Amino acid sequence: MSSIIKVNTYQDANGNALFSSDGSGNVTLSSADFKSTPAFLLNKTDTQSISTNTTTKVTFNSEVIDTDSACDTTTFTVPSGKGGKYVLYAGVQYSVTSDGSYVIVYIYVNGASYGKSINYSPNTADLSENLTIVADLSAGDTVELYTRQNTGSSQTIKGASDEKTTYLGGYKLIGA
Repeated sequence: MSSIIKVNTYQDANGNALFSSDGSGNVTLSSADFKSTPAFLLNKTDTQSISTNTTTKVTFNSEVIDTDSACDTTTFTVPSGKGGKYVLYAGVQYSVTSDGSYVIVYIYVNGASYGKSINYSPNTADLSENLTIVADLSAGDTVELYTRQNTGSSQTIKGASDEKTTYLGGYKLIGA
């Protein structure tokens, strides 16, 4: 024999709604604890020149996602009360690099490198690099994307509106 419990709204001990059902199998989450927010994705749709051997902040001109209005053209700032573990990811694509050169992608937290990834070029072709990390962030912490290359001359990082070639994003982990 099995038991079935039927409810329209599930509440915590203080009467706060956690989730509800409309009776047709559609569930609505009421608590922010069940959502991977804040979430953000900044995209570069233009180009940016990066000097050789210079770590440079990447600027953005498109907010694809910004659930908590916490981004500007270069920075995500953790909103008040939204600290926790975040998945952060980034990518940069250079138009052309030279043999033996490298590109580095850095995710900065509070003005300092928190994670980096490097890609060496075996030829003269477009070169991309991506990075994904998990960071423990507090309210007011800032997240930015930096890059560096060593070709001997300035290089251009790509942007596009239809494809995400140079981007910075992240979201808060639930249950972590």
